[in-house]
Amino acid sequence: MKLAGRNALITGGSQGLGRAIVEAFLREGANVAFCARTPSDIEAALAALKPALCPTQKLRGYSCDVSKHEAVAKWFASVLSELGGLHVLVNNAGIYGPIGPSEEVDWNEWTKAIEMNLYGPLLLCR
Repeated sequence: MKLAGRNALITGGSQGLGRAIVEAFLREGANVAFCARTPSDIEAALAALKPALCPTQKLRGYSCDVSKHEAVAKWFASVLSELGGLHVLVNNAGIYGPIGPSEEVDWNEWTKAIEMNLYGPLLLCR
């Protein structure tokens, strides 16, 4: 297990590519804290993943909107207190945003996409 004793923080980890990343880190022995926006997705992921954990492994799921500074700060503080440190950050969370000509799509949707896809990774890296 290449990542035994390491703590990984993964955004957007409840489904899709993020879930696959969480699974890969767990297979390699890492402790994983992931976030997603939907509590029911988090609970489903935790229920599916916990049975395969090694006895010493930790897996935590959190509800967090990574585009919001306060939410990220609270999540990060919780992860540090529960895991004791951080070794790996995977900025996976993101959204497609609006599709279509810029003059036809909703401005608020553009703003939301920029907040999630640009500010999210930046806030976590800080």
